[in-house]
Amino acid sequence: LEFRRVLFRSIDIFFVDNAKDMCDFTQIGDPWLADHPRTQEILDEMAKVVPSVFETDLWSSMPFHFGEENSPNHTYCKYKLVPEEVPPGSEPDYDDPHYLHADLLQRLQTGEARLKFYVQLRTNPETMPLDRATVRWSEKESQPIHVATLILPQQDITARGQAEYGETLSFHPWRTLKAHEPVGSIAEARKVVYQASAELRRNVNGEP
Repeated sequence: LEFRRVLFRSIDIFFVDNAKDMCDFTQIGDPWLADHPRTQEILDEMAKVVPSVFETDLWSSMPFHFGEENSPNHTYCKYKLVPEEVPPGSEPDYDDPHYLHADLLQRLQTGEARLKFYVQLRTNPETMPLDRATVRWSEKESQPIHVATLILPQQDITARGQAEYGETLSFHPWRTLKAHEPVGSIAEARKVVYQASAELRRNVNGEP
């Protein structure tokens, strides 16, 4: 779930444009929404029920560098994951707050999952802004390109040591090569916040 929350989302946009809007929304709350109906629309869309992480497309939402910034072929891109072949699952129990975990556990115990990894290149700076995260990059204007397949092997995600191993991991969008670093003020803010969050968690858990 951390993978989905931090690196990919079940929606292709974010509910505010930039880091300043995020701070304003966090401080002011509901009154801020009255002047920003677009944010309310996106929050309503984000509230949709997802039956399984293997039955929905996932997006990076934020743009990234595509290549070295000073290279002639440099541009920007977004990422997308699309389920290709996944083990079947049962009807989710939506009363269980951890139903997505239960679904993942059941499916991966019966077989491997394959997800297509796509790159959507920025082809129009006017309609594909870098620091307006509420704006969708049209897939008609720039069709995502299938560049790889992510294979999750059959496994027991509750096997002994798995939870402890997961607690020592720290996922964030900046864990990448410089040629593929994230772009925009929200990405810059996440770099600081996620690092502080990881340090706090490790300190509380007694992890080096």
